Amino acid sequence: MMRQWDSWTNGSYSHVFVAQMNDGMVGNAVDLLKDEHYDSPLKPNGGDEEISISPDGKLIAYTCKNLVNGIMHLQLIQIFSYTM
Repeated sequence: MMRQWDSWTNGSYSHVFVAQMNDGMVGNAVDLLKDEHYDSPLKPNGGDEEISISPDGKLIAYTCKNLVNGIMHLQLIQIFSYTM
């Protein structure tokens, strides 16, 4: 474990999920960061303002810090997109 900001990292991560809605029911959810050891929204203060869906609903964009050459760069925040 390591100490970051005001909480301990314990190996769990916040991820963005997408799912279809059918007749008011949520379908199978897809984890956009499956098997990744990154948080989105970003810790410690990130929220839904870091996730955006295009007006036509075909693209979702989210922020994330990821590893570069196996090293987490604390100042490197990137925007990723996912086509639905």
